[in-house]
Amino acid sequence: MSNERVITVNDTDYTIRQLRDGALKDEDLSGVDMQKKDLSAATFRRSKLVGANFSHCDLREVDFTGADLTGANFNHAECTQASFEGAILVGAQLRCAVLDEANLVGAKMRGALLNHASMRQTWVKDTDLENAWLAGVDLSVIGFDVDDLKRKIITNIVMLDGANLSDAKLAGMNLSGCDLSGLIMIGCDMSKCLLMGASLEGSILIGANLTDVDLSRCNTEGANLANIITNNPKQKNEVKGCIA
Repeated sequence: MSNERVITVNDTDYTIRQLRDGALKDEDLSGVDMQKKDLSAATFRRSKLVGANFSHCDLREVDFTGADLTGANFNHAECTQASFEGAILVGAQLRCAVLDEANLVGAKMRGALLNHASMRQTWVKDTDLENAWLAGVDLSVIGFDVDDLKRKIITNIVMLDGANLSDAKLAGMNLSGCDLSGLIMIGCDMSKCLLMGASLEGSILIGANLTDVDLSRCNTEGANLANIITNNPKQKNEVKGCIA
């Protein structure tokens, strides 16, 4: 026991074994400052962690299932294989966080800041990302259920209303029939995407890469396609209602 690592939380010492056994689950730890701590494999199931600071933490395999993480700071945190299933992350900051193989199923992430986060094989289903910022995120490597993965369709299982996808990577994804209206997608890489029946109404795609993309069968009413990269330079002038 004497050599076991100790973590201090709100002036109370816990061994890492106690944290992994659930000493802090179902607790109110709002505003707690955990920055730069190694909390790997700890559990905070259903805990209230509003405004908590987990920046630069090692959170690998941490269990945040059902936790209230409203406004929490996860900037630069290592969250590989962490579980945020059903968690509330409204307005949370996850800039440059590593969320590889993390579970975001059913998470409420409205207005969350995920700029340049790593999301390789991150599991998303019924994840609410309304008005979230995903600038620079590679969404083409996100994980899906088996049937969804076969089709690589994103917006049928993720709510993206008003999201900012500037510089995001969507190359090769099947977005047919998806509602992408009103999104900010400046500089987004959508090369080789399938957009049959999709709606880009009112979306901002300035400077987006649309190489090998057919826009003729999707709704581009009011979309801003200025300075797009395309191997069919005539199409932005041919599609209905767009701003070229």
